[in-house]
Amino acid sequence: MGRSLQRMSPRNSTPRFLIVGPLFLLLAALSLPVAASEVSYEVGLRPRHVWRGITLRQFPVLSAAATVNYRNGIGGQVWIGVDLADDNGRSGEIQEIDLDLFYDRRVGLFDLRFGYVELIFPGGIDNTGELYFKARAGNAWSAGVEAYYNVDLLEDLFVLVDLRREFRRGDLWGASVATGLGWSGEEYARFFDGREAGFHHWSLTLDLDHRRDRTSWKLRLAYTDNLQSEVLPEQPIHLWGGLYLTYRPDFQGSS
Repeated sequence: MGRSLQRMSPRNSTPRFLIVGPLFLLLAALSLPVAASEVSYEVGLRPRHVWRGITLRQFPVLSAAATVNYRNGIGGQVWIGVDLADDNGRSGEIQEIDLDLFYDRRVGLFDLRFGYVELIFPGGIDNTGELYFKARAGNAWSAGVEAYYNVDLLEDLFVLVDLRREFRRGDLWGASVATGLGWSGEEYARFFDGREAGFHHWSLTLDLDHRRDRTSWKLRLAYTDNLQSEVLPEQPIHLWGGLYLTYRPDFQGSS
């Protein structure tokens, strides 16, 4: 996260983690063939770590995630990021853990998600959390909006909108291209050394994926840039990408 995060004191982050942590242990215990409709595991490698248009790491980062989705729409994900270079003296160490609880629902043309994510930084940086909402409509062409409200450190809003076009060649190959636009509130902007609310960044993303049986991989190439230096100062990295491998075990078939 931003440099200013290290200057801010935590606000009841430990008690909140003591609540969220056991919920994830419960999700893990319930990820049985009868309970879960889908379980997936993903490993990702990014030469640079860019998040919401912000350069968080200028060196390689390895990520791993486990996601559980239940038939009633409730789901959860555990995500971790590991530094792969010693630029900050923490090579091989976990730099972030995200605990995400969410509820998915289809309403008319819209796929909706309501959730809460706890962001944990084992390197001594204060924890924080975000309430969020996502909505997407469309098939080959789709439009989406995401809104995140930081509940403690910032008490401020960040919004993303995007337009996406997907292409498929049979059941195995697929691609998508998306363009996105970010907006941040004043406290969020100041958190990353900006000075005022406004349009934060724009991005262009190209994904290529291949699916076979229960395994898939995705290659991502993206470009991002700030829109107003008063909201987000110029970033050192604009062109970035990553390779992601996903495995979805067939618990139903093996039971």
